[in-house]
Amino acid sequence: MSLGQRRVGATDPPLRRPVAPMLATPVDAVPEGADLIHEPKWDGWRCIAFHEDDRVYLQSRAGRNLTTYFPDITRAVRTLPPGVVLDGELIVWERGRTNFALLQRRVTGGRGLLRMVNDHPAHYVLFDLLAAADGRPVLDLPLSDRRAQLERLLGGAPAQLTLTPQTTDMGQVSDWLTEWTVATGIEGVVTKRLGSRYQPGRRSGWWKFRKHLTTEAIVAGVTGSLHSPETLLLGRFDRWGRLRYTGRTHPLHTDQRQELGLLVSAAAASASPPRRRGASVAAAVAGIVVWAAGPARGIAVRAGGADNGGGDRGGHGVRTPAMEAPGPIRAGQARHVGVRRAAAARRSRRLLRRTMSPIAVRPVCHD
Repeated sequence: MSLGQRRVGATDPPLRRPVAPMLATPVDAVPEGADLIHEPKWDGWRCIAFHEDDRVYLQSRAGRNLTTYFPDITRAVRTLPPGVVLDGELIVWERGRTNFALLQRRVTGGRGLLRMVNDHPAHYVLFDLLAAADGRPVLDLPLSDRRAQLERLLGGAPAQLTLTPQTTDMGQVSDWLTEWTVATGIEGVVTKRLGSRYQPGRRSGWWKFRKHLTTEAIVAGVTGSLHSPETLLLGRFDRWGRLRYTGRTHPLHTDQRQELGLLVSAAAASASPPRRRGASVAAAVAGIVVWAAGPARGIAVRAGGADNGGGDRGGHGVRTPAMEAPGPIRAGQARHVGVRRAAAARRSRRLLRRTMSPIAVRPVCHD
């Protein structure tokens, strides 16, 4: 049985991992209603924590084991009664704001992990309870009851275990979207029905509204075919007029691939690959199939996520070039862009150290 198909109810035996987290349906406006409660949408990693008899296990949204990377959270969860299963978001604070890059470094830190734990401890922002202290599943209880049990459970818990705020006040929601996105880096608002059951892997009774930012980027290339691109490779010109790779979009939907394929093909017909080294290295990093646009062709991109006070980074799309750059360049791709594989790898590393902040996640087509 797959992660998304696992069904667990209040009459089942103790929860066994993995358990698919309940999901929220994206919406274009924050829902309103007397039976709804609102919470901040945190910019971190979804995590389900299991306090088993002899250990704590941290599970990612996709079912992967995160335990090794968060020894500080493991210690904090161990202070709770055995049997509890929690749902929340892992975040790392820096100067009063969430810092997604520091969160990512937990996985890539290697021998420096303990230093990162000491310098930038993680926090586990909790918003749901899946199993009570005796190991009894509480998924069939309404959200309001699960929340009350979670509040009692966290009384006296370590500071790294944080209860997420809730409100029914739309004025407070407005403050979250205007002030908290700038001050703390939250992504938006999650709205939940107070009577909702916890349904693993399902989208029912939960909604998410993500604040979006808009910026512009140069389409420097594509992955996939020219007429039906899979992703767009984006860049920006630095102060010296060199095009620098800044990231790529999420995979495009079918309708987006068709519409953007027409625009990209038209641009490619009249453009040649940029001659500057920064641009050619960008091609090597991404292993692109074809140059799609010259300096005159731009595209607006909508960055879903936190407002960083004037920058362009945001959302669950491009976080850092290192995380978004595809894997090793295959034979043929490297030759296509005129760079040998070994040279491409060396230049990629140098480029990633110089690259500007990543900017884009979702393309928005416009003329």
